[in-house]
Amino acid sequence: MNALLNKINSLELDKQKITLIVFVLAFIVYADFAFVVKVQSGLSKKLSGKITKVSQDLKKFKKDAAEIESTKARQGVLKQIAKKIISEEEIGGLLSSISDIANKHNIRIIQIKPNRQVPVQSKKNQPVTSATPLLVNLELITNYHSLGTFISNLEDEQIFFSVKGVKISRLAKDPFNENVSLELVTYVKK
Repeated sequence: MNALLNKINSLELDKQKITLIVFVLAFIVYADFAFVVKVQSGLSKKLSGKITKVSQDLKKFKKDAAEIESTKARQGVLKQIAKKIISEEEIGGLLSSISDIANKHNIRIIQIKPNRQVPVQSKKNQPVTSATPLLVNLELITNYHSLGTFISNLEDEQIFFSVKGVKISRLAKDPFNENVSLELVTYVKK
């Protein structure tokens, strides 16, 4: 019987320990929610706002970066399109360059004749430009294919050229080549 009373007393003691443990755990859980979780939820709200802002900034950055790349690509195209307008001192070099390109494509030059044009003002308010047109008349003997690559290479040059006119006539003595009158226009700085 003594043993039974000892077990009941120890059971009561165990109930007290269990109750004490439950109260301590409840206090820890309460303290966790009251202090730690509350602080963490406040921080997560702040971080959520910051994350949203960073996300928006990142989207804006990507959009701006794409726009910058697009602008760089357009500038690259403009640099390729931009052509040089020569000065009066460079006319001799220009004619030499035309001759070199023609020789490269086996085009025989009969005559190169530069002809300076005086700009005509059509309106009173139109400003006088600082560049005047320079016509370059070429008399050539060549075939169609060589003529096409010659004109293409002239357009690829850094100096501005445009073709104003082309006249092609058959050569009686040479059925493989043509007599070509080519009129080019470029501009010369004053």
